[in-house]
Amino acid sequence: MLALARLKEVGPIRAGRLLAAFGSPDAVFGASISQLCSVEGIGTKTAEGIARDVGRARSAAEREIERAAALGARIVTQFDADYPPLLRDLPDRPVVLSVLGTLATEGRDR
Repeated sequence: MLALARLKEVGPIRAGRLLAAFGSPDAVFGASISQLCSVEGIGTKTAEGIARDVGRARSAAEREIERAAALGARIVTQFDADYPPLLRDLPDRPVVLSVLGTLATEGRDR
């Protein structure tokens, strides 16, 4: 998820569309350019950029996870149970959150 969020060509809305179409970041990364282009808002230029930048994004994500762990922080994705429900309802919700400490429990009963 973090690698998907770190792709220059993909913001929160495109990430949501890609995840809805393919089901997981690994499936997005394994998709062909033509398959990526079948997703609303993903043109050829964007699809080519995704395909080109996957390796860089994965490396950057690995480094970020290591840095977070060294600081005692963690990465929370929109698929995690403790992802804030009030954010989950947004169409342009962040794909990932970097958390140092605890997340507020407000809105958890939604």
